[in-house]
Amino acid sequence: MKLTKKYIGLLAGIFTIILFQFFKAFPAVLESVYTNGVYRLIRFIYYYTFAYFPFPLLYVFIGGLITYALYLLMRKKKAKIIPLVLNFLGWIIVVFYWSWGFNYARTSFADRSALTVSEPDEHFLYKELLEVDTILINLRKSILENDTIPLSEIHLPNDYQEIINHSQVDLLTFLNQPIYKQPRIRSLKPKGSLLRIKTAGVYFPFVFEGHIDDGLHPIEKSYVLAHEMAHAYAFTDEGVCNFIGFMTCVNTDNEFIQYAGWLEYQGYLYRALRRNFPELLKDNNYELPMVVKTDLKDIRKRLDLYPSIAPQLRDLFYNNYLKVQGVHAGMKSYAQITKLAYSFKQKYGDYDFKQFTK
Repeated sequence: MKLTKKYIGLLAGIFTIILFQFFKAFPAVLESVYTNGVYRLIRFIYYYTFAYFPFPLLYVFIGGLITYALYLLMRKKKAKIIPLVLNFLGWIIVVFYWSWGFNYARTSFADRSALTVSEPDEHFLYKELLEVDTILINLRKSILENDTIPLSEIHLPNDYQEIINHSQVDLLTFLNQPIYKQPRIRSLKPKGSLLRIKTAGVYFPFVFEGHIDDGLHPIEKSYVLAHEMAHAYAFTDEGVCNFIGFMTCVNTDNEFIQYAGWLEYQGYLYRALRRNFPELLKDNNYELPMVVKTDLKDIRKRLDLYPSIAPQLRDLFYNNYLKVQGVHAGMKSYAQITKLAYSFKQKYGDYDFKQFTK
């Protein structure tokens, strides 16, 4: 009994890991008990409490950790280091999984959405790239006539988070996915806080909030926010969140946000062709449209203000983290957006899902 009390945090962490494995074996139980039960309650409580805070709760979390560390260092009776560390790690595991992480044990998004996922061939990818280029050129011309001047903050609507949430709720309703009370995605300062660790945004389960770097280019802010919002709606796979972010943006009524979504998707298409079928681009003398070149150059210029610190270490850590959670593709899962987009288009014929709900 004394030993149990001494290592209560560690034991709670072990129990949570065992429960996670149980949920992976019985995802229907997880969906009922956690995703549509406990997690729904968490999002409900957050919406009526912490969502009203005028600043990111991440600041409070970091401040609390620092305060607790100082307390341990300054108190006269020093805690034994091994039980302290093991219990701390145990409680981290408990809070992570109970606040969001159990969602990693859900069945695949494709199964839940009745999508038959398959690999797009080079013909689809190239045809899709050309179609998206045309959409981008037309949208860009509607926003700003001069294609040599980059888009800026003045084009990003002040209420873009509300616009994106409304569109994402419509999308998830169409896909028959759980809908919760509106999450908050915070803009994290100082600028470069995330970009310097090679991250544009992050969902932090310990505070129930998503975050985007305040230093992001305005074109990127819309898409990254939509991606992080998808995490708050209980999606864990990065490729799925990329797809949901893309679909969310292109189905809004705001042309700037639409442009942001199409531009991100265009990048994945272009990189997939350049990586797997470079001869196709070469044989067709493909060249990026001027509008894309202009905005990508400006985005790169903004990112260069915040050079990454130890990017290889970050990639190694996050790749292994994803694999431990059951995302076998690791960081390569981000590129699954092209597979999901292809599968959606094969099934519905178009990305405008709203036409099917009328």
